[in-house]
Amino acid sequence: MSFHASTPSSTGEASPATTTTDLRKFRSISVGGPEVKGASLEWTDVDFVIKGKKILNGCTGILRPGELTAVLGPSGSGKSTLMNVLGGRQSLRGKGKSFSGEVSFNGKVQDPVNFRSHIAYVMQDDHLTATATPREVLEMSARLRMRDQDEKEIQALLTDLLDSLKLTPCKDTVVGNGVIKGISGGERKRTSVGMELISKPQMIFLDEP
Repeated sequence: MSFHASTPSSTGEASPATTTTDLRKFRSISVGGPEVKGASLEWTDVDFVIKGKKILNGCTGILRPGELTAVLGPSGSGKSTLMNVLGGRQSLRGKGKSFSGEVSFNGKVQDPVNFRSHIAYVMQDDHLTATATPREVLEMSARLRMRDQDEKEIQALLTDLLDSLKLTPCKDTVVGNGVIKGISGGERKRTSVGMELISKPQMIFLDEP
């Protein structure tokens, strides 16, 4: 297994007390094994401004196949905005917005919205039905996203996901909430991850996993 830290990229939200120059603190830490085939994502000199406020400033980085990359930075420094931009979840242009720089997916420069369907995104907050079990949550996601697959394929995928995410022991326990006792916070997060893995994405983003 290899480990390396890339050069910090400059990004952040400017405020009266700080400048974007002071917030050049992001580091991308990657952990990967042997070279594998898969999707790559690269961004160069990305700037993003909303209502005159520079949120991202000169961001440059790359995500390679088979690697786990962490984006680190203080609260409010623009980590989620960076992932939203790269994942095609953030409108880049329009009233009060300004975007510059290049983003390429698999070597082709394009608007992130064009490859959004290839990137799964797990949000910071888990939005799961409290009275459903992890198996039911994953099965509902599978039936919505795998309409052309037969029953055996769906059940095989569910079994594999539950096992891979270590959810088998709690697969029949309700998710729960503040009122209903249910699975643990870690099990909730892994259930959310499983929902996105159903579609077999080429890349997955996790906001504060």
